[in-house]
Amino acid sequence: MGLCCSRGFLRQFRSASQNEMNSAPPLDSKHPPIDIKEHQQVPEPSLVATMKPDEPVLQHSAELRAIFTFHAENSAAGNNNEIDLVRHRIYQLIDSTIDEWYRVYCNVTQQTGFAPAKYLQPSNLPVQPDWFFEDMDRAKAVEILQLSMHGKGNYIIRNSSGRSNCFALSLRCVDDNPYERGAIKHYIINIDSQGQYFLNEKNRFKSMDDFLRHYADHSGGMEVSLRAPCAKEKPLIPNRIKRDMAGLSQISPELLQWVEKLGKGNFGEVWKCKMKCRDVAVKTLTSENAVSRQEFLREAENMNKYRHPNLVEFVCVSYNERDNKLYLVSELMNGGDLHAYLSKRRRNNVRFHINYMLKIALQILDGMIYLEAHNVVHRDLRAQNVLVGNEETFKISDFGLLIDQEHKDVHSKFPIRWTAPEAIRDSTKFSTKSDVWSFGILMIEIVSMGVNPYPDMHNHKDVQRFVTQGHVHPMPDECPVSLYDVITLCWRLEPEKRPNFEGLKHTLEDSLLDKDGQYNE
Repeated sequence: MGLCCSRGFLRQFRSASQNEMNSAPPLDSKHPPIDIKEHQQVPEPSLVATMKPDEPVLQHSAELRAIFTFHAENSAAGNNNEIDLVRHRIYQLIDSTIDEWYRVYCNVTQQTGFAPAKYLQPSNLPVQPDWFFEDMDRAKAVEILQLSMHGKGNYIIRNSSGRSNCFALSLRCVDDNPYERGAIKHYIINIDSQGQYFLNEKNRFKSMDDFLRHYADHSGGMEVSLRAPCAKEKPLIPNRIKRDMAGLSQISPELLQWVEKLGKGNFGEVWKCKMKCRDVAVKTLTSENAVSRQEFLREAENMNKYRHPNLVEFVCVSYNERDNKLYLVSELMNGGDLHAYLSKRRRNNVRFHINYMLKIALQILDGMIYLEAHNVVHRDLRAQNVLVGNEETFKISDFGLLIDQEHKDVHSKFPIRWTAPEAIRDSTKFSTKSDVWSFGILMIEIVSMGVNPYPDMHNHKDVQRFVTQGHVHPMPDECPVSLYDVITLCWRLEPEKRPNFEGLKHTLEDSLLDKDGQYNE
């Protein structure tokens, strides 16, 4: 029995039952309710879900009637009473309002079809096969395959983000250095109109199991043959979570009063909450993936470890056992993020004076000087990750990508428009000097009042090509030449020739400010 719920399978199944479609009787006086007590020997149909489709596959109850009428009449060996009884029991499952569907296996007919989730018993909900990772995108697949526990031949099969009638296969092709170019390859597993799986036109397989067995023995055009799917994480065990939270201040989730949703973060939603007598910001983690949990708690640990007036303050963490959610509680910055703060005023035709822009820059520099002194690399320094307190206070946030410079356990994802060329080429090259590059781009955001960097380039690949060829961001029309001259110091191609953050602050103050701290025009 194939496990894919696809348009191809649906076409195949519809063709088999099309002749029955028109003859499927309606629920009317010609087919009155049957006295079930007279037919106790007939088994009750049981529908066991095998996989959830990525989109609704059937829209009309009449179609469901036809499919299961076809099942019943092919399984009851010509006994009209049994046919009527099975059909009647299946009709009892049907409702004109159809919501979430599953592909199902029917024990009476020993065939597969589709049914609404509301009519399935909880014990019959689908158990995904080991190889299938339903809620997984390409970036997360790469991140998991790069973990040291995995090696050459480990793979993940997931829904394709761009197409609905196929799967995506992410495959690790090396044992060492999973961050090198080509270490993780991606392939499309197509499904034809007969429900067969194939990478190329030559080899087609009736089931995914057959497909996987074949490519375990033959690479068949892929970089390496398949070895084993990545291990799935088991649901988080509360005691294990509590161990991971040890050393962090904790509160009961009942102490949080949820006020309003502020937006989305790297791991889940961000909310404004009341905690005792203060307003706080709460980031939520909804994923049960251990990698996400470790990253989430590492952000909390970093915020707790590194404290400075220009870094967002860590308050505590919390774990809700009832719904298995982790919360990271931090100070609430009422002004939102700097990018939104600048953009809103630009849209209202407001432009800040250069003195105020430099005030913002100097506070960010103070926070980065502190991180630099502790050998810490931020890796995601941009206006969206700077929060505004009361228009007088600006603090660096989003410690999710922050790493110790001596332990470069870097991620596969990074913001191209803010990233130094050496780190674009090699993700192990993030350093304090790559953060300096990012600060230069952040200064462009400030002087342009929140315009995205490289506004004439809509494709990240164009930006990547532009930067790695040695070009730098052009000077915005509103930027003073003297300030742009300082900013370009951040973009020297050789990292060692860029200033550090402390030197950059001194240069800004000495070159642009008078003795009273005002911009020296």
